Amino acid sequence: MRLHQHGVAHTGSFAVVMRDTGLLDAEMPNVTRYVFTHPQARATFVNWHQVADEQVFNLWLGPSTESFEWFTADFAPVAGAEFTRRLHRHLTPPRVPLTMNHPRANQLRWDREVLELPSPDAQQLVIWLPADEATAAAVDQLRHRPQRATLRAV
Repeated sequence: MRLHQHGVAHTGSFAVVMRDTGLLDAEMPNVTRYVFTHPQARATFVNWHQVADEQVFNLWLGPSTESFEWFTADFAPVAGAEFTRRLHRHLTPPRVPLTMNHPRANQLRWDREVLELPSPDAQQLVIWLPADEATAAAVDQLRHRPQRATLRAV
């Protein structure tokens, strides 16, 4: 299976945090696709340029040649010049906490740990960890916030 077919595997807590950002709206959510094509991505990620650099650099390192070729041939025209320019830079982006504006929890800061999974697809597991106490508290509040009742036809 190629990278572009992989969705974002996530926990329930991640879904609660990302629900209002648009990242999980796609049938097969993909962070790279979200960063470069979703209109809400630039507002969500305070340091969008850093996130964009990281996503492209990870593609350049690549899980596979096949995935890289798909992104350059099929995805690049959709993602546009920001993607293509970064694709040819090959610069290692700094690893600093990712800062995002959350529609219900204000600003959240994340550290990311990357684990390489031994598999034929060379997949990665990226774990988002709260970078500070304020983010941890906001995530707890989001997780425990009661969901609004929805009107259902009976």
